[in-house]
Amino acid sequence: LRPCVSEVVAAGAFQPYLRLNYLVKAVPLDLAESEIGALLGFIRQPRPAGFTELQWGSVVNDIEEILTTQRVPSGRVARALSSIRRDPAAPAVLRDYALQHLGGFCIHLVRTAGGDRPGFFPGMLAEVAEAAGKRDDPSAGTAINLLDGILRAAEETGRPVPGLDPDRVVALALPLAADQAAPLNARLPALQAAARRGSPEALAV
Repeated sequence: LRPCVSEVVAAGAFQPYLRLNYLVKAVPLDLAESEIGALLGFIRQPRPAGFTELQWGSVVNDIEEILTTQRVPSGRVARALSSIRRDPAAPAVLRDYALQHLGGFCIHLVRTAGGDRPGFFPGMLAEVAEAAGKRDDPSAGTAINLLDGILRAAEETGRPVPGLDPDRVVALALPLAADQAAPLNARLPALQAAARRGSPEALAV
């Protein structure tokens, strides 16, 4: 491992939060697979004793951001994010960050990979869409916003995403926005997404 990665994974858990934050910022975007694996192992460990939940969540979020914007996209990262997202024992904040980075990874690939998206792209997209359909989960609103963001990236670059269009975003967003039993912090992003897509039914909601 290069020193900038080794310092994070070997000593990061014993560093003060601000020092670790500084070390993470130095991790480059041309990581080898071994370095990606080491960083994934680091963020999958239990929260170190010296960190609050918010501090550790911030560190994990920053590392996931680096891993999903590598110059060479890694399917290993996609699988790890999916695993964290689906792990019932993982803290809710880390599961939500994993979902956000699955969607962010999709957006990054739409913007940078053109039509040559890697084979793991459809699986990530399907996972975000699945989360958008869970009306009892507060992160459903986040997922709908991510789908809309992926669609906007496709529209801006002129690179369509098979299976994703405005009608699908609205079809997922409207029932959630109108469901008074759903969490409010899921309903509001859903309503915003439907309204951005010009849905007349959104006005009634």
